[in-house]
Order: sequence, then C-alpha cells, then structure tokens
Amino acid sequence: MPPKPTLRKSMTEGDPHLKYLATSAADRGLIGPMAARRSSYPGATQARLKDNPAQSQTSNEASIRVYIRLRPGRDGEAQAGWQLLPAEHGDLLQLPQSHQAADSERDETLSFTFDKVYGELARNAGIYADVVEPIVQKAVSGYNCAVFAYGQTGSGKTHTMLGTPQEPGMLRLAVKSLFHICCHHPSRRFLLRAESFEIYNEEVRDLLSPNLEKLKVIDHPTKGPTCVSTTRLQTEHVITKEEEAMKLIDLAMASRSTACTAMNNTSSRSHAVLRLTMESRECA
Repeated sequence: MPPKPTLRKSMTEGDPHLKYLATSAADRGLIGPMAARRSSYPGATQARLKDNPAQSQTSNEASIRVYIRLRPGRDGEAQAGWQLLPAEHGDLLQLPQSHQAADSERDETLSFTFDKVYGELARNAGIYADVVEPIVQKAVSGYNCAVFAYGQTGSGKTHTMLGTPQEPGMLRLAVKSLFHICCHHPSRRFLLRAESFEIYNEEVRDLLSPNLEKLKVIDHPTKGPTCVSTTRLQTEHVITKEEEAMKLIDLAMASRSTACTAMNNTSSRSHAVLRLTMESRECA
C-alpha cells in the first residue's frame, strides 16, 4: 500500500477552487446485534500518519484517503494557476510562485500530493464510483465509515455532497446504493436509521427536530459517541424506503443555518452531519 498523502490546511486558504473529499473506514466496531458497537477512532490514526506517513503501510486501525476536486472558474475570478501532474503514488498539485499571493514570502513552487485529484470536468457519478462506493461496501460489511467534504465557501462542497436532481451528489448516491444492496442481499435482513445535526456557532442542533433542539455530545453506553438533548436522545428515524431517506435529507438540509456571502447567496454557515446506522441479521 502506498504511503498516505500529507494533508496541509494552508493549501486551500483563500482559494475557492479547491476542496477536500476525505474518507475513512475503521476496521473495528462491526455493526450488528451481536457485534461490538464501539469504533476505533480513525482521527487518532490520521494524526499519527501525518507525522509518519510510512506508518500507514502497517497500520490496521483505519484506512484514510484524501482527494481534491477542482471546480470550474466563475466569470470574473482570477485563474487559480494550479498544475496537475502524475506522481508515483497518487496525483501532484503544484502552484508556481508567479500565481501565489502578492504578499507571499515564498520563492518556490508549492507541491502537494493526494490520493487523487479530480479536474474541472469531473462528474459526481464518476467521483462516487471511485471514492464513495467502496466505502458503502465497507459499511454494509460492518465497518464504521465516514466521508466528508472540506473547503472554503463557494468551493463546491454542497454540489459534491448533495448535487442536483440532474446530477445527484455523494449522499444521495450512497443512499441509493445502500438500499440496492440491502434489497438484493440474499442472506441478511437490514435495519437502517438516520439522524442529522449541525454544528453552528459552537452549538450542536438537531436538524430533524421540529424546533432544532440544542444537543450535547456524550459517550452513550450502547451507541458510542452520540448527541442528546436535555430530555432525550437525538431525533432518529427508521427508514425503510429510499424515498424516505431522500425526504429526510431534504428536511435536514432545509433546516440548516444559511446566510448571504460574497461567494454564495445562500451559503450554509454550519457543519452538517448525516449519520446512517445499519444493523443486520441472518435471515431465518
């Protein structure tokens, strides 16, 4: 397995053309009535991998991948100047000194290596097949998995994760795949539950609660890290149809905090999380 890329936050600061798409799959915390419900926390492994990328060759706690997507430039935007080159392991992004900020003190080309870089013509379906579909397969097998997008306002996170009716994003494609797999699995029956929350101004709010209840994070004895209000657990819905899941996604996203910015008239001002919990058992 090739060494993991080193992730440097400074790369995207001030550049709306770039966003991260990161995935992880922990190999513990198998989902099911008789399985352990606690996951190993891949974030701890990620921190170690940054310091020692070679450790990823032998680490069996988590598998972390980092991808970049370049969005097309808009009218009036300056050309970003990023150059995409093949690398020994993954793709290489370079920014010549001539395209760096005028007040930059660097006099060298900036170089960053990632598992893969998707260009401006990449489509959601292709990225999903490469990046997220393998993660969905891991989740069905009982692994705790995560996919998240990171980038500044206007970099295209919403388009990548939610998409449009004509070009669905990662969330909708993942839900569609989950239901297809569950409905066609010959030997197991599945139970799916969904919950969603946002982190806004250092507060956690339940996006599926009618009054957007404030939540706090606790270490639940059976659910592991989860969110609760003062009176109950976070709102959780059992979903039995793909259409139900899509409606819940729409409901949650419509409840998010938004505001007008220079980059986007309806920019989401919070970090939103959709959590799908899957349990399964063998058919009688």
